[in-house]
Amino acid sequence: MGPDPVQLAALVADGRVTLDPAGARRLRAALARSRARLAVLRGRAEWLRRPLPVGSDSASRRFARQLARRTAGSLSALAAYDRTLRAAEAVVDRASDR
Repeated sequence: MGPDPVQLAALVADGRVTLDPAGARRLRAALARSRARLAVLRGRAEWLRRPLPVGSDSASRRFARQLARRTAGSLSALAAYDRTLRAAEAVVDRASDR
């Protein structure tokens, strides 16, 4: 497996790496695969976010609260990674327009 596409896009943005048209296509494809994985993870996190049938005991309620807190954190992290992917895609678009 090659370098992380987001890190490679950061190198392109810094000017340390230049892209030829074939390299830009490959980097776009790698970013698209990352976006597809992100969509799967977001779907799983959204599924976990749905209300759970919680029992009346305190352990069940505590588990439901912990799961809700962790899911909210996961969704926040996924949203941040989505913004990172969008920025990386913009870098590749600008680099290929040169």
